[in-house]
Amino acid sequence: MAAATLPSASAKVAVRNLARVASSRQPLLLLHASYRRGRGLHPLPLAASAASQGAHLRRALSVSASATAGGNNDAAPRAAEREYDYDLFTIGAGSGGMRASRVASALYGARAAVCEMPFATVASDALGGVGGTVDGKLYTAENILVAVGGRPSKPNIPGIEHVIDSDAALDLPSRPEKIAIVGGGYIALEFAGVFNGLKSDVHVFIRQKKVLRGFDEEVRDFVAEQMSLRGVKFHIEQSPEAVTKSDDGLLSLKTNKETVSGFSHVMFATGRKPNTKNLGLENVGVKMDEHGAIVVDEYSRTSVDSIWAVGDVTNRLNLTPVALMEAGAIARTIFGNEPTRADYSAVPSAVFSQPPIGHVGLTEDEATETYGDIDIYISNFKPLSLTLSGLPDFNSLWMYINIHGIVIAVKAGLTKQNFDSTIGVHPTTAEEFVTMRNPTRKVRRDTTAEAKTKDEAASQK
Repeated sequence: MAAATLPSASAKVAVRNLARVASSRQPLLLLHASYRRGRGLHPLPLAASAASQGAHLRRALSVSASATAGGNNDAAPRAAEREYDYDLFTIGAGSGGMRASRVASALYGARAAVCEMPFATVASDALGGVGGTVDGKLYTAENILVAVGGRPSKPNIPGIEHVIDSDAALDLPSRPEKIAIVGGGYIALEFAGVFNGLKSDVHVFIRQKKVLRGFDEEVRDFVAEQMSLRGVKFHIEQSPEAVTKSDDGLLSLKTNKETVSGFSHVMFATGRKPNTKNLGLENVGVKMDEHGAIVVDEYSRTSVDSIWAVGDVTNRLNLTPVALMEAGAIARTIFGNEPTRADYSAVPSAVFSQPPIGHVGLTEDEATETYGDIDIYISNFKPLSLTLSGLPDFNSLWMYINIHGIVIAVKAGLTKQNFDSTIGVHPTTAEEFVTMRNPTRKVRRDTTAEAKTKDEAASQK
């Protein structure tokens, strides 16, 4: 099972509802299991009926786990593993959970099971999974993987009960006439683009001066400018203080600067938090940080040897492809005798705003700090597909030399000269990357430092 360098462990899982069983080479899908509120990872009584659960339904299952001191799995005879029902039991059927289970079963022949919550379009403490039926059997597993993801987080301000989040925004019965979106990150801008495309009156409220913190300044300016041209209204440097509802059902949003009224909907996209509430992880010794994220080592193992965690629930780098990578690494570590760390270098990200943007590598500030001297190439153009559309959209490409432009190139360590010697595919947007000949500007750390020194010397005279 696990590699020789990793300690062995044991775990038990008490599951309340079983939906369907796949073949021995495919993950078993355990659905609609339930917790008792506040009991977390303690086993549920097997005799309890579905009718008796009632208001006690909480999440998806109950677990008890214990780590074996010392030793390694390779030293134990293979026959000893048969005392467990499953080699891997996964809590959460999202991207990371399903990937780990599929890789473990398909590539390594592991006996895998996945447990999820009842189906619902809007997540809650008891709903939000893919559905199932009732079982009530006790299962055991040598390894437990927690991959329950995250949930939208909203601030505790007056009137927050009138606010929707990104889950509810996908389940609205009709188009919002006028909507306030609080937040300036991925989710806020993506929904602003969606509702703007549906001809809603969209207002975006952000605490900072610019959207998309962490992206290059020019990218942030470009996205806000293009969205404004489409009719999205930005309210900058404003923090929400209260939401009120009038007799006609319309909402008002009060910020530190103004009160804007007449909204049919107010949506908060102010971040997400790990979905670990009431799981009872602390009852079996799983450590979590102050935000509720599960603390893991470089192999995604928790403080309990038999329990692992991947994806947003660990609050490392919260992107779907990263969860997939972490899940594959776990499967290799546990079942492939190949301890594998997830590689977080050069991870790309995309924002499906209007226009959409993508990023990989270092920002300009990071590149300057790392390399000192960089050349910056920028290309602005209107794509052929939009020349007759009447839309204001432009494409804008940035390349910071010492960064290498695109994902594969970044990972392979290609240089600007490699791009220059490449013949592009015409006519494509990607062609722009290999036709940038003259830098838009040059940043030199030594020159900047020298100028600063001269200014300081002049001020002392």
